[in-house]
Amino acid sequence: MTTILNEYEINASTMIIQPLMISKYDCHAIVIDSEGSHQIAQNPVKLISDGCKFFGSSFEGRKSATKHLIGFTHKAPIMIDSMSSIFTFPTTSPKRKTDCTWIFPQHLSQYHKAPHAKTHLVFYNGFELTLDMSFDSFSNQLARTSLLHMKLLGNFDKTKRKATYADATYNSMQVAEGDPPYHTRVSPSKSIDHNILQHRQQR
Repeated sequence: MTTILNEYEINASTMIIQPLMISKYDCHAIVIDSEGSHQIAQNPVKLISDGCKFFGSSFEGRKSATKHLIGFTHKAPIMIDSMSSIFTFPTTSPKRKTDCTWIFPQHLSQYHKAPHAKTHLVFYNGFELTLDMSFDSFSNQLARTSLLHMKLLGNFDKTKRKATYADATYNSMQVAEGDPPYHTRVSPSKSIDHNILQHRQQR
């Protein structure tokens, strides 16, 4: 008997999230990760949305970021967490809850054409899956996700270079002034006449 979990946190070992229709109106998620397969009493989009929130954003926010960075809105890949490099993309429109699978390509070892316009996936841990998705469509989705990843890495690199330059400038100022900037000392034996300070500020 399959154990049904009430919740699941997307993490660096998550490989695939697939829909599982329980009834006409109720959809669960099948999550495949490095530990095995799990049935979750939530639909895939809810899991993706909760994953975005867990890492400080939202599903709509991530989709908006993808649009801003690479210009894609249809079947848009999203970054769930930059620190862990967790990226994913849908095989169809997420609105099609009954047949939209989410792929986490960082675990993908290889993929190739399969009969009947399908695509066969092989993951690094040996797990295999055949998707009802054409090879060209899958390749496009993979390329979009890679583009998003590279764009974000480029932005992070720019920020890092600016931070390095700022640190170098700050250190140079410290050496030139011979004392840490913005560090003031007031002798305990002396008091500050606040009336004088107020008078100077008014002038």
